[in-house]
Amino acid sequence: MVAASLVLVISVCLASSFSPASAAEVVGDQEQGGYVARGGVVFDANFNGLVETRRASPICPDCQWRTSGMCHVNSPDEQVGFCGGIGASCPAGRWMVKVWRKVGDAPWEYMGTWCASEGGFQTTERVTTQVKNESWAFLPPLTVGVQPKNPVPANVPIVVWVNQPAQFGPQTLNLGELEVVVTAEPEWVWEFGSNSSFVTSQPGAPWPEGSLRHTFLRAGSREVVVTAKWRAWWQVDGGDLMPVPEVLTQRASTFVDVRQARALLRPMK
Repeated sequence: MVAASLVLVISVCLASSFSPASAAEVVGDQEQGGYVARGGVVFDANFNGLVETRRASPICPDCQWRTSGMCHVNSPDEQVGFCGGIGASCPAGRWMVKVWRKVGDAPWEYMGTWCASEGGFQTTERVTTQVKNESWAFLPPLTVGVQPKNPVPANVPIVVWVNQPAQFGPQTLNLGELEVVVTAEPEWVWEFGSNSSFVTSQPGAPWPEGSLRHTFLRAGSREVVVTAKWRAWWQVDGGDLMPVPEVLTQRASTFVDVRQARALLRPMK
């Protein structure tokens, strides 16, 4: 195999399927002593409401969320005075609160209890950023394979491939108390110089399969460049897949020594 160089970068490419539900903002509720969020939020295992609520909460563009003390019964806006959380039922550094959701102009709806931590709700946007930052480090290394070995003759197809799978994951990332399952699928862009390239969702393989091939027509030192572009998704507790709105990009290259084939005349015996 020809030695290859590797550069790993992150390139920005907005995914068309990325939902505006991810753009949630968390602020403190000074009057009630809780937190307020808009849009998509993500609950960890300390949420004691319905599983369906937890799974659907990251995708909720019209949602408002609030926490309140345990004494609130019908609405987080009730005037009940000071009402502390039940800290003994929660892990260290957390306290028990009630979670309320409001969709559009509908009234507040009680969704369950939650052991909240300082900072309040985890927004979908924040989790997506964490997943992006963590995921690329777990991607399989990108290397280039070429057959035959140098030198190779002009006008004879070479076989190329990468040592990567057609799918990454599912991989579980532990983001604090949050367990996030990540999957990613790549496509590979091959470039051979002189505006010659192709895009494939298959990693290829060496001979005898040799499904990815290219023919150099002229002699010289030719650079073979491959770029892996991974699109990633994450989910919590079997909920909907949430796209990471950035392409995770790896780049590798190698040089091929192409030589002109010469015919040799041998005297007849």
